[in-house]
Amino acid sequence: MTQENKATVVDVAAYAERLVKPLVWADFWKQDEGHRQHAITSQGNEYHVSGEGWWFPLDKLNPCADMDAAKAAAQADYAARILAALDLTLLDRLEACEAALRPFAEAADDLDEHHLDNSPIWESPCAMSIDAGDLRRARSALKDGE
Repeated sequence: MTQENKATVVDVAAYAERLVKPLVWADFWKQDEGHRQHAITSQGNEYHVSGEGWWFPLDKLNPCADMDAAKAAAQADYAARILAALDLTLLDRLEACEAALRPFAEAADDLDEHHLDNSPIWESPCAMSIDAGDLRRARSALKDGE
């Protein structure tokens, strides 16, 4: 893995909750001696959790302190498996586009408060706050995807 790829992988943790849907847990069985829940992934795989830990594959118990810890660990495992199959270099481009568009979004917030849709904006403070660097960053972010 290159140094550049390592940086992207580290950043992925911040995106995991946004990129990977949470597992949906349902009762598998409930008896006097215990309670087990399961979640079926969009790929048809099954995770199981109980107060002892979590299973995936189903023949391997991964011990945990309680069911909440087991659910969190199972979700982390599921997210890691999904993210490992993706080309995450697009996250860098997404971040660049978000950064390049931020000044325009801030200007739009001001426009919403002070200008009608058809009013001229070029002399307003919000438009004056956008500089040539903002325009070049936006152009560059969009060109990188072509």
